[in-house]
Amino acid sequence: MKKFLSIIILITLIIGNFTYINLIKNIFSRDFLFQNQVEVHFKYEDGENTTRFIAAIQKFSESEDINISQYTFLDERAINIYSSNIPSATNIVLKNGNNPNGNEFLANDNADSKKQSGKIYHPSNYWSIKVYNFDQVNNVGMGDTFYIEGLDNKDTYQAFLDEFEQYGEITFNSVHIGWWNYINLPLLLTLLFCIIIICIITYYYLIYSKHKIMVNLIWGNSKIATLNSLFLSLIKFAIYIVLLIFLFLIAYLINMQSIYSAKFLVQLSAINIMLITTIVLLMYLLGYLRIKLIDRSLAKNQVQSQKQRLVINLGIKLVLLVLFASMVVSSFQSFQTLNNKLENFKDWGKTKDIYKVQVGLLPESLQDDLKMDRSLNNKFNTFYEQGKANKEMFLMFSENFQRIDNETFFYETYLEKDNQINSPEGNSVEIDLNYLKLNPIETVQGQQVENKVINRDKVLNIIVPESKKNLADAIKTMYLDFFYFQKVEVANMYNEALEQPKSNITKKDLHINIIYAKNQQQYFTFDSSTGDAKNSLITDPIAVIYTGNIDSSYIGARVTSSVFFSDKTRGAAFNEIQPLIKKSGAREITHVDSVYEELSNEITTLKWSIYQQLIGTFILALSVLAFMALLILAYYRENLYKQLIYYVFGFSFWESSKIFIICNLSISLLSGIILFFLSKEIIVWCFILCIICIELIVIYFIRQNIIKKDIKSIIKGETYD
Repeated sequence: MKKFLSIIILITLIIGNFTYINLIKNIFSRDFLFQNQVEVHFKYEDGENTTRFIAAIQKFSESEDINISQYTFLDERAINIYSSNIPSATNIVLKNGNNPNGNEFLANDNADSKKQSGKIYHPSNYWSIKVYNFDQVNNVGMGDTFYIEGLDNKDTYQAFLDEFEQYGEITFNSVHIGWWNYINLPLLLTLLFCIIIICIITYYYLIYSKHKIMVNLIWGNSKIATLNSLFLSLIKFAIYIVLLIFLFLIAYLINMQSIYSAKFLVQLSAINIMLITTIVLLMYLLGYLRIKLIDRSLAKNQVQSQKQRLVINLGIKLVLLVLFASMVVSSFQSFQTLNNKLENFKDWGKTKDIYKVQVGLLPESLQDDLKMDRSLNNKFNTFYEQGKANKEMFLMFSENFQRIDNETFFYETYLEKDNQINSPEGNSVEIDLNYLKLNPIETVQGQQVENKVINRDKVLNIIVPESKKNLADAIKTMYLDFFYFQKVEVANMYNEALEQPKSNITKKDLHINIIYAKNQQQYFTFDSSTGDAKNSLITDPIAVIYTGNIDSSYIGARVTSSVFFSDKTRGAAFNEIQPLIKKSGAREITHVDSVYEELSNEITTLKWSIYQQLIGTFILALSVLAFMALLILAYYRENLYKQLIYYVFGFSFWESSKIFIICNLSISLLSGIILFFLSKEIIVWCFILCIICIELIVIYFIRQNIIKKDIKSIIKGETYD
């Protein structure tokens, strides 16, 4: 039994250290991002000039010697930090290399890129951090939230307000995230579970050490001396384990050359002292209570005591099984809840490398100067056509589905009749062929829609769900009007202003190619403000397929809001399209926005929680199964000599162990019934089935192996342990 107790102490110390290491790494990661930082939120004035704002931030940072940062989440583990004054940032400490110049960056690991200028310290390898100069923020898009170090100085605070109030409404927030938010609950429950098991195994150890306790008391030893004879070797074992853990961690930290080492070891020392103190106090308290009860153990009550002990054993097992199974079920339910929430964002996984083209502030005179407007539209059109060929650029316009609230779309606020709802201003999106490569749509015949597209100058292709087939004539009429307006009337407005010949194409010359699609197909909008509130999907809209056969003003307008492209550089998206901008002359395109960033905080928080939950649940489940096996071993030890007699007289496994097996399996089934009644979770029976299998395997293993192995020593009268 002493061996069992040693194993439990070992497991407890390992899990305790793992739990705290997990916590402290998360806290240090929090401090890296938010310690001494003030969160500043901007509500920009309409039409704000991004380039001017970036220049103002850099100038202010240098003059006040403070750092202003934007955090951009590229995925659930990758964060790009754009800092205006890296040398003054106290959280960014160089491990080697130099601060970045131009489009270079710092990282917390080796990024295998020539653009990495140096490496920084960071407490966790879970996160992939890159630090860029602030002028590179146009590669991911200017956000509205920044983190500033140094605003606790009143003069700096006032200077910041004076400088930046012109850009919009400013809100300041202190960043306080409690350490308890980073506790891995399943790991903490596992640690508490370990401590409970220590108490139970100590209880059995004291029962089996009754004779040793009585001898010590008869010899006149004090209670403390008696308990020392039982527990001192266990305490030494625990100390040795802690020392080994420390040696391992010191070697690891020296190898990592971490600036967090000293603080890390000091806090870990404190937690280990607390763990060992708790274990020792519990063992000595139980030992003291056992000594107080030892004198009541009379020979005539021995049989009754064994029966009581059997009842106590079964009662303990029932309580523990219900408790531990409920912990596993609770962790499983939390894991399911997190996964269900994440399921709503599954389509956002495809946006990690998707960026939206953004245009800077355009001159007001453009609205009244059609010649200038035509020139700009042509440049945007050239940029778009080059982007389609070289950067997988695509169109997805879904503004009609802008959410007014969770259940109402924008077009529903002013359109009521069917012929209005099914018009281009209603239940309609605009896409291109590149979009259909990312979001395939099937025809009613099961073919890909792009195979049915007629790519001709006078043909407009639209996708119509099969459910609207009975409205085909009305839909064709409305979209023919739309096609004629965009292709002829708009073009003639520009032609007239530019004194060019007008187009003489008539409606009869134009054709609408309706491609019927299967019902219940969804279009992902790549916009968190449109489509379904849960997942940004639109089900069964009418989709206009843009093929470049209408006036350039159409795509010119869409480039400013609804044109996207793919880039896998993870931080240099705008730099990658600069050659296209230069070649097309579309210098009005000033930056790009990361689509993933729109919901990155929610997705990152969910995935981090799932990661923590998965670790904790896995360790908890393993610990429960392992500890239940140890409990069964402890129960079996009590019947070891009786089982040996059965074995010597040739009793079969079932004959010698049926009462023991039936009692234990009954308790397992009873605990399963209780918990299933409370939770209604099928996983309860999976867990109980695992417990039952382990029980049967352990019982059989003991009889077939341990008894055979130690039968000689037991027959000789030697103590078995």
